[in-house]
Amino acid sequence: MKDLNTWAGRSTFSYAGSVKEGTKIMYGQSRSVYITAEHYENLLKQFSGKEVNIGTSRDNPARNSVGEWLMKTLPKQL
Repeated sequence: MKDLNTWAGRSTFSYAGSVKEGTKIMYGQSRSVYITAEHYENLLKQFSGKEVNIGTSRDNPARNSVGEWLMKTLPKQL
């Protein structure tokens, strides 16, 4: 497991895995989400060559951001 600070620095999260194999991301008080290799492939296709907002808000990410795409694309675990 790799532990990291969030962008705002107010909390931490950890992950295991890779883009090639998929990752499990753990955050909060025992919440987690699994992002498959296929999700990463689709994300990279969607945003390749574009400059976009990361959209780090879990409940209100910026429009057309990576965060908004994740909320629309991933199972409702976030």
